[in-house]
Amino acid sequence: MTAEFPPTVPVESEDPNFHLNTLRGQVDDLDAEILRLVEQRADLSYAIDREKERRGMSTIVSDRSTEVTGTYMKNVEEGSLLEDGDAVTLSVAVMRIMTEVRRRHAAAANEEPGARLQRLAEDAGETVI
Repeated sequence: MTAEFPPTVPVESEDPNFHLNTLRGQVDDLDAEILRLVEQRADLSYAIDREKERRGMSTIVSDRSTEVTGTYMKNVEEGSLLEDGDAVTLSVAVMRIMTEVRRRHAAAANEEPGARLQRLAEDAGETVI
């Protein structure tokens, strides 16, 4: 779902807040979509972790974090209104959310929360945020 920009709403209405409420409704719809996409991304990230574990690979890859940040910055370069610093901030926030969701997935799988990630991070010489 991509929001129309600038958003269009009927100009005439008896409700003086109609335009404002319509715009806020569009923001609410986008927020719901963002949350759905973050959850979908987290599920995919966890599936990647499980596949790596199955193959005996480390799930902590600092190069991947750099790739994710690069992807965000590339999207900024392709016409986004965001700046590079915004892309970096967003990528860091997403990676922190993914770390927390991995912890929750581990807890749901009856693993000691964070133990697997902490062990793997220590093995890789990394710190889990």
